[in-house]
Amino acid sequence: MVENGPSWEWSPKSGSIQRESTVRPLFGNYELTLDEKNRLLVPSDIRKAWNPEDAESLVIVSGVNRKLWLYTEKFYEKMAEHMESELAPEEEKVLKDHMNFGRALRLDMDKSGRVLIPEKLVKKGNLGREVTVVGIRDHVEIWNRSEWNAHEEDLETRRAEIAARARKSSKSAGSATVGGSAQ
Repeated sequence: MVENGPSWEWSPKSGSIQRESTVRPLFGNYELTLDEKNRLLVPSDIRKAWNPEDAESLVIVSGVNRKLWLYTEKFYEKMAEHMESELAPEEEKVLKDHMNFGRALRLDMDKSGRVLIPEKLVKKGNLGREVTVVGIRDHVEIWNRSEWNAHEEDLETRRAEIAARARKSSKSAGSATVGGSAQ
């Protein structure tokens, strides 16, 4: 898929969902606190990057890195629309659907820009009260703050190695993911 104005097109070249840069990328990291009800204030920079009509509802799913990933519901639906659907899928595709859809939850954002993260997901994501919200291109990740700080240090230490590996795999760049599974 390639975004062409408001529409999406299939891109046989890559066999994956792709977007042009007309969609604003999410970036940055924000140190926040979950309140006593496990509500998280989505940073205003992130909310501003999302189309307001698209961001009323979000989808939360556990990503491949075991962190909680947030997508706007509309973006998640667009990705889902263009995934292959089969009457008798192979077991791997069924398992991928279990991960991407069976474990995803819809969250509503209140007028203050907060979402309620279910206790079960707070535990799965190993979240304490202190969290870091990280913009990752097309989604937001929610990290335990101390885990993010350690990860950030590791990224800094391995900067040259990561850049070299990324250059080697740049041919597959641009594929969209749901919970970390290339589509």
